Amino acid sequence: MENVLAMVHDFGLFHLQWGQAIMILVGLTLLYLAIFKRFEPLLLVPIGFGGILSNLPDAGLAMSAIENALYAAKPEVMTAFSKVLQLSSYMPLDIKQAL
Repeated sequence: MENVLAMVHDFGLFHLQWGQAIMILVGLTLLYLAIFKRFEPLLLVPIGFGGILSNLPDAGLAMSAIENALYAAKPEVMTAFSKVLQLSSYMPLDIKQAL
């Protein structure tokens, strides 16, 4: 039972903010208009899917490449960042502050 609860907590539904919920509803509305009402489906289907996918909580799709690298915090990448920024520490928080 603990594994199921941990999976539900990690799913991201508990991290959903109101702005993300509104944008997911907008994406679903665009999909509805494209599929059922046939309003420019070649345009609205990709926009609707993109709006939904980019607003999934904790998916990391809306982060930049640098934010993704800092989130992953691989030692090789952190060392490269610290060398480029001329920092003595390669901790993600220090690198983020230097940017």
